[in-house]
Amino acid sequence: KKVNPTTGDFFTSTGTTFPSTETNREPFLVLDALKEMGEFDIFLTAISVAQLDVLPSSLLLDETASITVFAPVDDALLPEFSADWFINHPFNAELFVLNHVVNEKITYFSLFSMNGQEIEALGGKRLQITSSTTNGISVSIDDLPIVKGNIIVENGIIHSLGKPLSSRTTTTTTSTTTTTTTT
Repeated sequence: KKVNPTTGDFFTSTGTTFPSTETNREPFLVLDALKEMGEFDIFLTAISVAQLDVLPSSLLLDETASITVFAPVDDALLPEFSADWFINHPFNAELFVLNHVVNEKITYFSLFSMNGQEIEALGGKRLQITSSTTNGISVSIDDLPIVKGNIIVENGIIHSLGKPLSSRTTTTTTSTTTTTTTT
Protein backbone atom coordinates (compact mmCIF):
# COMPACT_ATOMS: atom_id res chain seq x y z
CA LYS A 1 0.00 0.00 0.00
CA LYS A 2 1.11 3.55 -0.61
CA VAL A 3 0.61 6.21 2.03
CA ASN A 4 -0.10 9.87 1.35
CA PRO A 5 2.43 11.64 3.61
CA THR A 6 0.17 14.69 4.00
CA THR A 7 -3.09 13.02 5.02
CA GLY A 8 -1.90 9.62 6.19
CA ASP A 9 -4.48 8.00 3.89
CA PHE A 10 -3.48 4.93 1.94
CA PHE A 11 -4.60 3.69 -1.42
CA THR A 12 -4.55 0.35 -3.19
CA SER A 13 -3.25 -0.66 -6.59
CA THR A 14 -6.78 -0.14 -7.91
CA GLY A 15 -6.65 3.48 -6.82
CA THR A 16 -9.22 3.09 -4.06
CA THR A 17 -8.33 5.38 -1.16
CA PHE A 18 -9.13 4.67 2.46
CA PRO A 19 -8.20 6.44 5.68
CA SER A 20 -4.99 5.22 7.23
CA THR A 21 -5.15 3.12 10.37
CA GLU A 22 -1.99 4.86 11.55
CA THR A 23 -1.99 7.80 13.97
CA ASN A 24 -5.05 8.20 16.21
CA ARG A 25 -7.71 7.11 13.72
CA GLU A 26 -10.04 4.17 14.21
CA PRO A 27 -9.03 1.14 12.13
CA PHE A 28 -10.71 0.98 8.72
CA LEU A 29 -12.05 -2.56 8.40
CA VAL A 30 -13.64 -4.76 5.71
CA LEU A 31 -17.14 -3.83 6.82
CA ASP A 32 -16.25 -0.11 6.73
CA ALA A 33 -14.88 -0.40 3.19
CA LEU A 34 -17.93 -2.30 1.91
CA LYS A 35 -20.19 0.45 3.32
CA GLU A 36 -17.99 3.27 2.05
CA MET A 37 -17.82 2.00 -1.51
CA GLY A 38 -21.61 2.11 -1.98
CA GLU A 39 -21.89 -0.79 -4.41
CA PHE A 40 -22.39 -3.64 -1.94
CA ASP A 41 -25.70 -2.74 -0.23
CA ILE A 42 -27.36 -6.11 -0.90
CA PHE A 43 -24.28 -8.01 0.28
CA LEU A 44 -24.26 -5.80 3.40
CA THR A 45 -27.92 -6.69 3.99
CA ALA A 46 -26.98 -10.38 3.87
CA ILE A 47 -24.16 -9.70 6.36
CA SER A 48 -26.53 -7.87 8.69
CA VAL A 49 -29.32 -10.45 8.45
CA ALA A 50 -26.80 -13.20 9.22
CA GLN A 51 -25.58 -11.08 12.18
CA LEU A 52 -22.03 -11.26 10.84
CA ASP A 53 -21.65 -7.56 11.60
CA VAL A 54 -21.94 -8.02 15.36
CA LEU A 55 -19.02 -8.38 17.74
CA PRO A 56 -17.51 -10.50 19.20
CA SER A 57 -18.08 -13.13 16.50
CA SER A 58 -17.59 -11.01 13.38
CA LEU A 59 -14.38 -11.41 11.41
CA LEU A 60 -15.54 -8.42 9.38
CA LEU A 61 -15.15 -6.22 12.51
CA ASP A 62 -12.19 -8.01 14.09
CA GLU A 63 -9.13 -5.75 13.83
CA THR A 64 -6.81 -8.76 14.16
CA ALA A 65 -8.53 -10.85 11.49
CA SER A 66 -6.82 -11.66 8.24
CA ILE A 67 -9.55 -12.32 5.66
CA THR A 68 -10.30 -12.04 1.97
CA VAL A 69 -13.83 -11.18 0.84
CA PHE A 70 -15.02 -11.88 -2.69
CA ALA A 71 -17.88 -9.37 -2.66
CA PRO A 72 -20.46 -9.36 -5.44
CA VAL A 73 -21.65 -5.89 -6.45
CA ASP A 74 -25.36 -5.08 -6.21
CA ASP A 75 -25.99 -5.32 -9.96
CA ALA A 76 -24.54 -8.84 -9.92
CA LEU A 77 -27.03 -10.04 -7.33
CA LEU A 78 -30.24 -8.83 -8.95
CA PRO A 79 -32.75 -10.22 -9.76
CA GLU A 80 -31.86 -13.59 -8.16
CA PHE A 81 -30.86 -12.14 -4.81
CA SER A 82 -32.41 -9.02 -3.33
CA ALA A 83 -32.24 -7.48 0.12
CA ASP A 84 -35.77 -8.79 0.77
CA TRP A 85 -34.74 -12.32 -0.22
CA PHE A 86 -31.95 -12.30 2.37
CA ILE A 87 -34.25 -10.79 5.02
CA ASN A 88 -36.71 -13.64 4.42
CA HIS A 89 -33.97 -16.32 4.38
CA PRO A 90 -31.58 -15.54 7.28
CA PHE A 91 -29.95 -18.99 7.37
CA ASN A 92 -29.26 -18.74 3.66
CA ALA A 93 -27.81 -15.26 4.14
CA GLU A 94 -25.16 -16.60 6.52
CA LEU A 95 -24.11 -19.42 4.19
CA PHE A 96 -24.10 -17.05 1.22
CA VAL A 97 -21.78 -14.57 2.95
CA LEU A 98 -19.47 -17.21 4.43
CA ASN A 99 -19.04 -18.78 0.99
CA HIS A 100 -17.61 -15.43 -0.15
CA VAL A 101 -15.03 -15.14 2.69
CA VAL A 102 -11.65 -16.87 3.07
CA ASN A 103 -9.77 -16.86 6.38
CA GLU A 104 -6.51 -15.37 5.06
CA LYS A 105 -5.41 -12.24 3.23
CA ILE A 106 -4.83 -13.06 -0.43
CA THR A 107 -3.82 -10.29 -2.81
CA TYR A 108 -4.80 -10.23 -6.46
CA PHE A 109 -1.23 -11.06 -7.47
CA SER A 110 -1.08 -13.97 -5.01
CA LEU A 111 -4.31 -15.30 -6.49
CA PHE A 112 -2.76 -14.95 -9.95
CA SER A 113 0.15 -17.15 -8.89
CA MET A 114 -2.27 -19.75 -7.46
CA ASN A 115 -3.65 -20.69 -10.90
CA GLY A 116 -5.35 -24.11 -10.78
CA GLN A 117 -5.47 -24.28 -6.99
CA GLU A 118 -8.47 -24.30 -4.69
CA ILE A 119 -9.12 -22.38 -1.50
CA GLU A 120 -11.84 -23.08 1.02
CA ALA A 121 -14.36 -20.43 1.99
CA LEU A 122 -15.58 -20.20 5.58
CA GLY A 123 -18.93 -21.64 4.48
CA GLY A 124 -17.20 -24.78 3.20
CA LYS A 125 -17.37 -23.98 -0.51
CA ARG A 126 -14.22 -24.90 -2.46
CA LEU A 127 -13.23 -22.00 -4.72
CA GLN A 128 -11.25 -22.73 -7.89
CA ILE A 129 -8.69 -20.09 -8.90
CA THR A 130 -7.81 -19.52 -12.54
CA SER A 131 -5.55 -16.85 -13.95
CA SER A 132 -4.60 -15.75 -17.41
CA THR A 133 -2.34 -13.34 -19.24
CA THR A 134 -4.51 -13.30 -22.37
CA ASN A 135 -5.61 -9.66 -22.88
CA GLY A 136 -3.76 -8.53 -19.75
CA ILE A 137 -3.61 -10.09 -16.33
CA SER A 138 -6.89 -11.56 -15.07
CA VAL A 139 -7.95 -13.73 -12.15
CA SER A 140 -11.21 -15.64 -11.81
CA ILE A 141 -12.78 -17.42 -8.87
CA ASP A 142 -15.01 -20.32 -9.95
CA ASP A 143 -14.85 -18.92 -13.50
CA LEU A 144 -16.11 -15.51 -12.32
CA PRO A 145 -13.65 -12.70 -13.07
CA ILE A 146 -12.54 -10.34 -10.34
CA VAL A 147 -13.67 -6.92 -11.60
CA LYS A 148 -11.85 -4.84 -8.98
CA GLY A 149 -9.10 -6.31 -6.86
CA ASN A 150 -6.84 -5.46 -3.96
CA ILE A 151 -9.08 -3.22 -1.91
CA ILE A 152 -6.83 -3.43 1.12
CA VAL A 153 -7.98 -2.54 4.63
CA GLU A 154 -6.76 -3.22 8.16
CA ASN A 155 -8.23 -6.68 8.59
CA GLY A 156 -8.35 -7.96 5.05
CA ILE A 157 -8.62 -7.59 1.32
CA ILE A 158 -11.75 -7.20 -0.80
CA HIS A 159 -12.01 -8.33 -4.41
CA SER A 160 -15.28 -7.38 -6.09
CA LEU A 161 -17.06 -9.78 -8.39
CA GLY A 162 -19.52 -9.16 -11.21
CA LYS A 163 -21.54 -12.25 -10.17
CA PRO A 164 -22.08 -14.10 -6.89
CA LEU A 165 -20.18 -17.32 -6.14
CA SER A 166 -23.45 -19.01 -5.14
CA SER A 167 -26.86 -19.28 -6.71
CA ARG A 168 -30.14 -19.68 -4.85
CA THR A 169 -29.94 -23.39 -5.62
CA THR A 170 -26.55 -23.80 -3.94
CA THR A 171 -27.33 -21.34 -1.14
CA THR A 172 -30.76 -22.55 -0.07
CA THR A 173 -30.72 -24.83 2.92
CA THR A 174 -33.57 -27.23 3.25
CA SER A 175 -35.39 -28.29 6.33
CA THR A 176 -37.51 -31.35 6.68
CA THR A 177 -40.84 -31.17 8.45
CA THR A 178 -42.45 -34.35 9.74
CA THR A 179 -46.17 -34.40 10.33
CA THR A 180 -47.69 -37.07 12.51
CA THR A 181 -51.38 -37.76 12.28
CA THR A 182 -53.10 -39.59 15.16
CA THR A 183 -56.49 -41.19 14.69
